[in-house]
Amino acid sequence: MTRIGNQIRHLCTTAPVEFADQARQARTIAARAAFIAGLPVPADKGDLSGPAAAFVRAARSLLERHRLARREVGSLTRELERLLATVVPTLLSRPQIGPVTAARLVITAGDNVERMRTEATFAKLVGAAPLPASSGKTSRHRLNRGGDRQANSALHMIAVGRMKSHAPTRAYVERRSAEHKTNKDIIRCLKRYIAREVFRDLTTDLGTLDKL
Repeated sequence: MTRIGNQIRHLCTTAPVEFADQARQARTIAARAAFIAGLPVPADKGDLSGPAAAFVRAARSLLERHRLARREVGSLTRELERLLATVVPTLLSRPQIGPVTAARLVITAGDNVERMRTEATFAKLVGAAPLPASSGKTSRHRLNRGGDRQANSALHMIAVGRMKSHAPTRAYVERRSAEHKTNKDIIRCLKRYIAREVFRDLTTDLGTLDKL
């Protein structure tokens, strides 16, 4: 769906002169969809040799594909949520943890039981264990580039989402920013905290990891 959305954006960027102004004003996928929906319906056997006719046919075709993909994604996401609600309800109840991010973390847990004996080993598994990066009199840590990258991506999305809409996280960010911490350092700390939270929830929901 994202790829089709990008194709629509690129197509609008190169719209012929007849539609250039309208296409330029449509800056979101919703606005572009409304713009394309308002284009004249092309004839089934119309002449597509002209730029305007070709643009209309391509734009309407992409919009239909985007709508179909969006409906399919929505349907599959709802099915995934119903399945996970019976398996990891505690994890799903956390702010900014949706079915897709939860599924990524459950897959990581299920495939790596022997590497999840403690909360610290889980943090290392998902690339959230801080790595020393001190130099001279400067003492600091940096983001871990190792571990399961899908799980690490899930943690990153959770952290970024909470930074936007989760009041306690926003307060934490403001406090750490006042201490002159960089955005990368703050995200690193948040991902480490979230990894600890996720490990507790997984062990609560899934019971003894040996039985996964």
